[in-house]
Amino acid sequence: MTSRISIIYLILNLFAVLLGGLSMFLLLRKQKVEKRQALAFVSLLCIGALIFGTTVSLDFEKRIISVGFDSLRAVAGVGVVLVVLYFTFRKCFDAILRAVILSLPLMYGFAKIGCTVAGCCHGILYDGPFALTGHDGARHFPIQPLESIVFLLIYVLGLAVYIWKKEDPLQLVVWFSLVSKFALDFLRAERSGVISRNQILIIVYLVVWLVCSLALARRKTKK
Repeated sequence: MTSRISIIYLILNLFAVLLGGLSMFLLLRKQKVEKRQALAFVSLLCIGALIFGTTVSLDFEKRIISVGFDSLRAVAGVGVVLVVLYFTFRKCFDAILRAVILSLPLMYGFAKIGCTVAGCCHGILYDGPFALTGHDGARHFPIQPLESIVFLLIYVLGLAVYIWKKEDPLQLVVWFSLVSKFALDFLRAERSGVISRNQILIIVYLVVWLVCSLALARRKTKK
């Protein structure tokens, strides 16, 4: 059985996870989390992203193994690790959550560069400025580069608010990220039905975030 792996694609996605991890580490250190503890947290979060985000598909007829990376599933992996950390390290969980939320747009935005290089996802048919030629030979809207730009801007905005405004930008970053991803998915070619699988996941993430926000707010009021 042969393998179908875009080495550059996998390297860029791995680098995206590591880059996000570096951002988390620096933000944890800024919040006075001890170095070894911060490194342990980041390692667990990155491992969770890689385990959940890595996809493997088998084509037994053609004897091909395809390896890819699903960014939204990687976010779910980070979420699972966050749940574990919440119950084991509550004292510094606020710092962990802040570091993760602020860093995820960087991780996701850079991962989209890997998708652009691999050409694994296409935008809608489009023959205007900046159109990209897909594997099917048709011209498509440059959805991946646009997603990359949008999420890198969200990352910069979140950092700017946190560092210079001295305010907690978690709600801003989460809402900007989820709404942007939901809207941009309408420009993808891989759609079936009124809303896509990605958009259903976004709605699930939004509900989870609202529930978590209420729970954390209650915890703070009890303190």
